Amino acid sequence: MDHIERRGMPLYGRDEETNYYFYTALLHGGLSADSWASLWDRSLLPLARGIAKGDYGFCGEMDGHSILRELKNPESRFAPRKSVANILGKAPDSTIAPLFEAAMRVAAQEVERHESIKSRYTMLSNFGLPEIAMEALCKCQDNISSPTEKHRHHSSYKNQGSKRRLIYLPMASLQLSLAEGVVFMRWPRQQFPLDFAGARIDYYIDGNLMQSSSFDASVGKCVLEATSIAVNPQARYDVELRLMRKNDITGEFEESGTLRQTFTRSKPCCFEFIKDSKGIYRLRGRNERISKKRRIAYIVKEGYKLAPGQGMTAISEHETTGEWNDTQVFVYDVEPGSSGSIISLPTGEEVAIWQERYVAKIDRRRIIGETSNGTDLYGYAPSEIGTNSALPSITIEAIDGLSALEDLDIACICDGQRISMPRRVSQMDNSAELGPARVVLDPQKSSLFNRHIEECIIEAKQRSTGGKTVFRYKFSAIPIQDFRPTEINLDFGIAVATYTFQAVLAIDVEDAQGRTDSINAWDRYIAKTLLKDEFLHIRIYSRESAKKTEAKLALAAIDIQIPDELAHVSKIHAICLADALSLGPSAANFKIVSKGWRYNRAAMVMLDTEPIFYKELKQPGVHTFNLFGHIDSFRQSSNSSPSSLPLKLSLAYGDDVTQGYRKPAWVDASLLDCVQGVGILDWRLLVTSTGEHLLRFEGKASCDVNFQFKKKVGRRPIAEAIALTGATELALPECVVRLLDMQKTIIVEVSPCDWFGNPQREYATEFALKR
Repeated sequence: MDHIERRGMPLYGRDEETNYYFYTALLHGGLSADSWASLWDRSLLPLARGIAKGDYGFCGEMDGHSILRELKNPESRFAPRKSVANILGKAPDSTIAPLFEAAMRVAAQEVERHESIKSRYTMLSNFGLPEIAMEALCKCQDNISSPTEKHRHHSSYKNQGSKRRLIYLPMASLQLSLAEGVVFMRWPRQQFPLDFAGARIDYYIDGNLMQSSSFDASVGKCVLEATSIAVNPQARYDVELRLMRKNDITGEFEESGTLRQTFTRSKPCCFEFIKDSKGIYRLRGRNERISKKRRIAYIVKEGYKLAPGQGMTAISEHETTGEWNDTQVFVYDVEPGSSGSIISLPTGEEVAIWQERYVAKIDRRRIIGETSNGTDLYGYAPSEIGTNSALPSITIEAIDGLSALEDLDIACICDGQRISMPRRVSQMDNSAELGPARVVLDPQKSSLFNRHIEECIIEAKQRSTGGKTVFRYKFSAIPIQDFRPTEINLDFGIAVATYTFQAVLAIDVEDAQGRTDSINAWDRYIAKTLLKDEFLHIRIYSRESAKKTEAKLALAAIDIQIPDELAHVSKIHAICLADALSLGPSAANFKIVSKGWRYNRAAMVMLDTEPIFYKELKQPGVHTFNLFGHIDSFRQSSNSSPSSLPLKLSLAYGDDVTQGYRKPAWVDASLLDCVQGVGILDWRLLVTSTGEHLLRFEGKASCDVNFQFKKKVGRRPIAEAIALTGATELALPECVVRLLDMQKTIIVEVSPCDWFGNPQREYATEFALKR
């Protein structure tokens, strides 16, 4: 048990002392490698793909009980083979649900990376899964073979026939140091295979490079030392680990794999840190339940206070330092059924309310911005039943089962009027009568919601406590659909985006400069702004209802940075092989900067039909790609004209409902014109009035070019000639002219020259020359 705990793997709590060893052994040893292989291949990975598409789960996730219900259903398309289903049936859902919830999080990582452009490495977190499960995942992937190397804290699996490798490692931990009064993000010391020597890990927080750690070679292994980074107080932390290795062509470090993680406050204006068995205060996990008394440290923002409720016993108060100096730390012993709230001191308003027996989740994926006072803002999207499918959905889970849900009075007040909305109640664990239960609230399925909502409040109160509020959510909606960028143009290197939306009611739109446009229902509104801007500030007035909303529409917020030298060259001619060789890789580093958090945002860069960059850009960050790292694409094929290679950015952002249903909206932007070869687009053989034989070029040589002439039979070189940079023609050697006069075919090998005039024949192309 100590060994399992040291590895950071999940254990069942001591409050279940009777089954403590049995449940933990079943959790980690109850499934064989073959069982895990069947689960990954037939159940978990296919289900993860369905969740990613929105066909299953809630808010892009699925809890362990719902996963098991799907797997145990013999009619389900995700059911494992019968022998595995029999094993799953031998344990209650409450016992193995955490294991399968962790497995689904691993599967979601793999699906996300597998559907993107394949990199050499796939970095995953194991989320505490046993090593046998990760080995089985490795084996069932098409591009990954059996593991050949194992290490105690880290495993990396080699593929003998492919470049792709699966790497898994523990996630970061956000920890509070009460003694220092600051918060740290920490990663443990890890071991890697020896061939990671020379590589490094870059640690990014909110898109900013905070630290780099190199892999230190040791006896038969590499070591990545423990890392600790102090962080400033903020609502969320977006963390990205990038594995950086040297490119064999460019000699520069490039990204070989990434691992992303997000930490969020569980309550507005408040962080919660739970004291674990080692005495460390770690950030409370999202929707993490309390099943026994726990000690919790609350970091509360200045200007707010913590109002403890029933079941919260004050222990101490601590000072904060540094950037956290504007916060307060309160330590409480918290019982499973406790309640509390966060109150704004200036206004007395309750900004957060909670009851530990209830957990609420909100699906915000269709959010399009916020109002001027920070309320979540939604638009409109058609559904099959004529309702607004863009509205949020909410689930409230009760640990104590259906009876606890029946104790709730749930009300929806929309612009001052109480309305009913569809709800679904289900028992999460069918094997336990008193197991957790859930109610799903679906405003999306109600026709009672107006298309313009100034303020909607959904609130749940507990009857047995005299109407104590346990959940409250506010949102607004405006009568627009199809909000997306439709055009991106580069104006002197600055990306300008054209955004548009369609009004579903007659509205007046006032922009930030005070200009007002009257938009009839189903007409479009158009606005131009910089692609890197984060928000579009407008006021929406509905003519019929006289409702108004001050809106901040969330924009794509992408900044594209083209290297200055390439931008200058592209004004003279299309970027070609000659530029790649003369300028070098250092001149071709592009940057894509994403700002703010967006639920649906991705970027792909194509060099003609070859994808050279793809990334989901949900969180802020700086991402790079090197155009000349794909130099083989610039090589001209023999006996053919050089192909055009447009460099194009494709941005996915917003919704496209022009076909009557919602799908991701894509828009393209031309970055640079590129072409194969050395600037010579075509040629023709001609004779001047003086009798001189020439090759006349279409276009100009972009570098010194070596022409080597060979006999067709045997390919023996017979002559060479040089066309200097800027040349538009080449005089043919006399021996070549004589052979042409004899109706012979000459093979011409065209090679760019280096700085010393030597031909670089590895980039050569050939064509046949004859009369």
